[in-house]
This record gives sequence, C-alpha cells and structure tokens, in this order.
Amino acid sequence: MKQVSYLFKNETLSIRIIVTRMPEIWLLTIILLLVSKSFSQKPEVNFKSVNEATGRFYTWGNWDSLIVAGRDAIRNNIDYFILRQRLGIAWYNKQNYSKASRHFEKAMKFNAQDATTMDYLYRSYLALNRTGEARMLSSRFTLQLHKNFATSELSLPDKLYFEPGFTFSNNKKVNAQKHEQINGSLSNQADLIDDIYYLHINAALNPGRKLTVYLGYTYVNLLKHSTVRVIKPVSTGVVLIPWNNGYFVGNDYEETTDLLSKDIPIHQNQAYTGISYTLQNGFIVSPAFHYLYTQTRVVKSTPYEFYAQQIDTIPVILYSPGETDSSFQGYVGSIEMNKYLSQWNFAINGSVSNLNRCEQYQAGCRITYYPFGNLDLYFIATGVISWEKSAQRWILGGRIGHKTFRKLWSEVHFTAGEIVNYNELNGAVVYNSGDRIRLKCGIDFIVPLPGRFGFTVKYQYLAQEGYEYMIERDYSFVENTVKYRNHTISGGIIWKI
Repeated sequence: MKQVSYLFKNETLSIRIIVTRMPEIWLLTIILLLVSKSFSQKPEVNFKSVNEATGRFYTWGNWDSLIVAGRDAIRNNIDYFILRQRLGIAWYNKQNYSKASRHFEKAMKFNAQDATTMDYLYRSYLALNRTGEARMLSSRFTLQLHKNFATSELSLPDKLYFEPGFTFSNNKKVNAQKHEQINGSLSNQADLIDDIYYLHINAALNPGRKLTVYLGYTYVNLLKHSTVRVIKPVSTGVVLIPWNNGYFVGNDYEETTDLLSKDIPIHQNQAYTGISYTLQNGFIVSPAFHYLYTQTRVVKSTPYEFYAQQIDTIPVILYSPGETDSSFQGYVGSIEMNKYLSQWNFAINGSVSNLNRCEQYQAGCRITYYPFGNLDLYFIATGVISWEKSAQRWILGGRIGHKTFRKLWSEVHFTAGEIVNYNELNGAVVYNSGDRIRLKCGIDFIVPLPGRFGFTVKYQYLAQEGYEYMIERDYSFVENTVKYRNHTISGGIIWKI
C-alpha cells in the first residue's frame, strides 16, 4: 500500500493527512479547499482584540493601521472612550484635524473630564480656526490646561485688523467724453463712478467663552463725475409770425445745449456690529447690523414749462440742469447660522436692507469643504438670491484657499450675477454704489508673522455697468448701459492681542 504524507500549516491550523486509497489529485483538491478556508477566516472582532490591536498600533505610532482597526471596530458596534481617543490622536498626527476633532468629541461623550482629550480637541479647533468652539471648550479646562494654554482669563480685545485700499477705475476716461456730446435728446444724464479710496478697521472682542463681539468702521471716499446735458432755446431776435389772417411779432429761437459737468465727492461712513454665539450642540448663531451714512450732491435735470410766444396757452416741457443735496442713510440687518460636520461646514444666512432708498431681501447658503481636514486646502461655494421691488437676482460665488508655502496662504475667488445693493459676509461688506457688478474676482494673500502679527495683500477685479438716462423729444424715457472696469488693491495688518 502506497502512503503519501502531506503537512499544511498556518498560524491557527496544522493538518497532516496520510493518503492511502484515493487518488492523490482528488485528495489534494479537498485539502486545498479546507486549508484556503482556514486561511480566509478573519480574526474575531471583539473588545479584547480591538483594544489589544489599537493599543499596539498606538504604541508603535502606526496611525494608518490604527485607523483601519478602529473603523472596523466601530462598524461592528464596538465603541468606547479609549478607542475614540486613540483614533483622534491618530488623525491628529496625520494632520487631519477635522476627523480628529470628531473622534475627540465622541470621546468627550464617554468622559467629559479627560484632560488629554480636551488638550487635543482644543488644539484641533485652533488648527481649524474654530476659535469660538475652542473658547467654549476651555470653560471645562483643568488648572493645568489653563496654565498650558494661558486661558484662565479671557482677553477682552482678541484681534485688531486695519486695511486701507484704493480702486482704479477707467469709467471716467472711457465714458465721460461721449456723454458730453450732442445727441438730440431733451435731457441726457450720467453719473460715472471714478477712483475710490477706503479705510477699514475692525476688532474682535471676547466678553465670554461662548460669545464674540465684532466691531467695525469703514470710511469710503470717491469721486463721481456727473454730467447733465439739456436742450436750451436761446432767443436770437424777433420774427413776424402768421396768425389769425395777419401777423404778430414773435420771438425767434436758436436751439443750443446747456451742459453741467463736474466731479462731485462722495463721503461715506459705515459702522458694523455683530456677535457670534456658540451653542452647546455646535451650532454658531451670528446676528449683525451695518449702518451707512452717505454725504454727496446730485447733478440732475429739472423740468420746467416753457412758453415760446406770448400768445401760447400750452407750454413745452423743457429741462434745466441743477445741483441738490443728496445725503442719505442705509442699513443692513443680517443673521447667519453655521455648523461643522467632520470635513464640512454648512451655513445659511439672510438679511433685510435699505440701500439707496430701496428695500432689499437676501437669502443664501455657504458650503465649505476641507479635503485634508485642515487649512492646507479648502473650497467654498456660495449661493444667494435677492429681491428688490419686482426684481429677483441670483448670485453665485466660490473661493479656493491653499497653503502655498509654510507661512503663506493664497485664496482665489469669484462672484457672478447681478450684484447691486448687495451684501456679503453676513452684512460686513456692502456694495451700494447703485451700479451693477457683473463679475467680481480676485486673489488674496495671508501671511502670518512670528508672534502676534500678520498681514494681507489683496487684488480684486470688477466688471461693472452704470447707467445713462435720456428723455427723448417725444418724452419717452431711455436707459442705456455704461460699461467699465475697476481694479482694487488693498493691504491689511492683523494684530492678535
């Protein structure tokens, strides 16, 4: 009798089979099936195996394997404090602070007083610039953690920002001359926004661990080139005019143009206040109010009745140029709510405003995505719908931020639509020149310096449209579009107190 011995081994199974009667090929097939099944069996997932594996990976600093083991455990409904803490530390060491904070928040639900968890969670919030949630967390700190992060007492002034800027416009250069030319209409009027200078300062204050107050002031100084051109009859003498089977001595006229063209300064003072309140469930509610006061004068045409002859009983309506005071006030009241969910931030906002003596309503949303769970790369998408009188406008925008170098962040952004009497950033920035912005895009650079300072450099391009108003000889009203381009350059200084 022929005997053949086969030995198969793995970590959990040892098989020795002696073949005596059956053909070897069939036995080998059966044996291989049995052995392959034993090799494919996964270790049992239970608390002991998970705790040992994740503890071993944590000790070795094998973060990827720890994350895989922890994810499998949670899928198998194994969830406990030290597992969440280890997963948070693993993601923290991979610099994915969004996922790290999510696991630390879960760990806090198991043990809200653990100092190590609070330490890492606080650092994760700061790395994501979630300062409101970081301050609220610090209310639970131990004395040692307060000492480590110098958070035992809040500093009322938190941050100051100062930014001057200048806008170069080609509006006057491109459009001024053609508006002063004769075109045959009774009245022609245009206001051309020229170069703009502004100065902005804001401060963030911390009166409480859940509350941040924002105060801002902006001064805007610009020139408006206003032109009014009207048809003006000028008497050139007398003339015999046939009338009632005879003649009478009437006035003879020559048609000329009366032109009023001048540069008018516009001074605008703005004040902004807003608060940001962090709720226990992670929602952040931010109401705000923006007040604007504009001082300027307006050049416009005023109608009057003209009797060409003494016997006329029905006048002709003509127009004369003039200048009047046009100082006025405006406001924006807004509110926003946002929440972080892992690598996402979702926000909804709305506002009610009165700009240029008209009421506006806005509703919008913003979605921010951090693909790496940190500020090295982020994408922001915004959508806004606004209403003014019977007009409805859609405005879409986007922003991409990137850590270009170790101490340099760059952001490119765009906004497109019919942007007029519009506000953004929860009412902090207001566009109320009255002209339409069709496209707004630019690039910002943010440079944090050693210590408490940093600075910004910004460039913005705007494709805008103004208006030319004409009254034709049949008294019909015509509105023409005036296109121009603006380029804004600004720079700011950040001081974290």
